[in-house]
Amino acid sequence: MMYAKSFMALDGNDRLTRARTAQTAPYDRYRCHLCGSAMTFHPEYHTERPWFEHLQNALTARGRHCLYVKPERVEMRRIKMVRRHMPDARPLDRWFEKPTGSVWVVTT
Repeated sequence: MMYAKSFMALDGNDRLTRARTAQTAPYDRYRCHLCGSAMTFHPEYHTERPWFEHLQNALTARGRHCLYVKPERVEMRRIKMVRRHMPDARPLDRWFEKPTGSVWVVTT
């Protein structure tokens, strides 16, 4: 199952935390800021920014309907179209509320 990457999560103290900030405590417990489901942290590698991902076996009842767990079909089509025309397109590494899903920008 494909989950959308999240760049924000609640840490073990229920504080909203960016993925870049989470690199200082990669083994902390993280939860989704929208649904409360457990998330795993993926640290930064050579070409990929740090991010959070839902744990499939730890979804809450609200987690089954979370925007990161079930990205809308329209959004998935947009992502594929953008990647076809701009393979280096990456999600914007800033958090803000947007109910339709993620925002994609080209990084240089």
